[in-house]
Amino acid sequence: MPAAGVSTIGHSTRKLSELVDALRSFGVRTLVDVRTVPRSRHCPTFNTETLPESLREAGIGYRHEKGLGGLRKPLKDSVNGAWRNESIRGFADYLQTETFAATTPTSTAPRTTQVSSPRRGAVPGGAIQVPGITSPVTRFSW
Repeated sequence: MPAAGVSTIGHSTRKLSELVDALRSFGVRTLVDVRTVPRSRHCPTFNTETLPESLREAGIGYRHEKGLGGLRKPLKDSVNGAWRNESIRGFADYLQTETFAATTPTSTAPRTTQVSSPRRGAVPGGAIQVPGITSPVTRFSW
């Protein structure tokens, strides 16, 4: 099990039971949904209208933190030009803003994980330094 801190996981096209099993196997107590638009056309089980209740029934908390998520446009004077993907570059720019810093959970928060869509806003674990998070960022492989 990873050290207490922040982990990331994408829901992909898996079943809810598989997500719950993965979260439990890593000791996650609260899922922080960082999707800007917490909906899925392909997997409506993961929509904001159903996911929080399903997780609660499984004994896992849920919070939607839009301010932590992606779908950001890169700045014209971006210092993150090494990112070839425009969405990732935009998110890297956003990570360096005061707005993001104000929404960043501290490393003393309860063990949490973030969920993001694998097609949009997914960031490779550990590839971007996140201000305010001193514990390791772990991306679940499942």
